Amino acid sequence: MQPPRPPVAVTDARLESPWQNSGTRWHREEPAGSRRTWTPLQTALYLLAVAALVVLAWMCPRQFPFWGGALVLVVYALVVFARTLAVLSGLLLHDVERGDEKGPDEEPWPLFTVLLPVYREAHILPDLLTALTALDYPRDRLDAIVLVEADDAETCEAAARVATSWLRVVVVPPGEPRTKPRACNVGLAAARGEFLVVFDAEDRPDPDQLKQAVRVFRRSPPGVVCLQAHLNYYNSRDNLLTRCFAVEYAALTSTCRGCTRCAA
Repeated sequence: MQPPRPPVAVTDARLESPWQNSGTRWHREEPAGSRRTWTPLQTALYLLAVAALVVLAWMCPRQFPFWGGALVLVVYALVVFARTLAVLSGLLLHDVERGDEKGPDEEPWPLFTVLLPVYREAHILPDLLTALTALDYPRDRLDAIVLVEADDAETCEAAARVATSWLRVVVVPPGEPRTKPRACNVGLAAARGEFLVVFDAEDRPDPDQLKQAVRVFRRSPPGVVCLQAHLNYYNSRDNLLTRCFAVEYAALTSTCRGCTRCAA
């Protein structure tokens, strides 16, 4: 007979004042943050390019297909050049390596928050719990948070059933846009850890991934605030589509690893 599980608290973020209006609070507190996608200069250049294309199509309707196609080829060549440069930089610089080397001051391990945004994925939560349980990290230093939307009662109930003493459930308040970044904003406000990682429900992280991340951060300069782990498809050999995705992920997160550190 299994011992009774400890009671699990499901936190409703709508009742907590620090998380109220989480969709707009970050706009107010970080006016120069990532919510601004284009600078005024970029906006002006894009509008100027569109206007130039419209004028060209109106003045030279017969030559426009040729010059329009040439412009598309130039843009495509620039994208290929940038990708090639990123791959070469990653192969030559190797500025982010594996965190295999053990340091003398690893104990105690820092508190690590794991954000798990899910939406209508109740069926996959048991597999997610299995992957988290396989992590080689002290359970008393792990703060896992399942983020569910307020109208997703099925996933909320399933998360409450699989929750443990180191995994809690937070209900994201209603709001727009309903996206994973917005849910992660709520999770960030609830995080307790010194370090933080975001996993999707279908992710299967390496058991030592969190410890490797801590080691790499401790070896890195103080300005390094973000690391990108290697991403691979575990079913890459299933069909052509999974092979293509595996190649893309390998190019973005393996060969381009020299460009995956973010500095403040």
